[in-house]
Amino acid sequence: PSVWHHELIAAHAAGIPLFGASSMGALRAAELPGIVTPIGEIATRFARGTWNDDAAVALLHGDEASGFRALSLPWVNVWATAEAGARARVLTRRQAAEVCAVAEGLFYQSRTWPRVLAALGWPSARRDALASFVRASAVDLKAEDARAALRHVARARPRPSAARASRPLSSAITASAW
Repeated sequence: PSVWHHELIAAHAAGIPLFGASSMGALRAAELPGIVTPIGEIATRFARGTWNDDAAVALLHGDEASGFRALSLPWVNVWATAEAGARARVLTRRQAAEVCAVAEGLFYQSRTWPRVLAALGWPSARRDALASFVRASAVDLKAEDARAALRHVARARPRPSAARASRPLSSAITASAW
């Protein structure tokens, strides 16, 4: 289950530094400015209002037995890969935008690279060039942002604050439950 707003507000009230990145953390950082610090490209774009659709970070994944293997493709990863493709001149800016629009039109649970490529309706040579680029250079922006958050927290090494020492988290949750 995802972390609830009131849980984050309570943790903040107890003096716990909070950072959000990659997926749900990015959304919570945008929804709770001043409480959750945004880390990474995804959180920054949501916090600025550039992106506002939760489905952009949605991901269908397998169970524990599968190692929670990704079964779908988050739109943010399509965007990052399309941007990389445009920088590498594999795609024009217009083609990159088309890839993103096509991916956005697919329900998040069924969004995969093969389905995005098939939905493009491009000539096979152009589609094959993009498929080759994806195989070699696909960007996992969610993973990059998660690693950035871990690096940030490791550098920050938050220390207990006076607020945390004087007010246990359990009382903060009770006091601010909605």
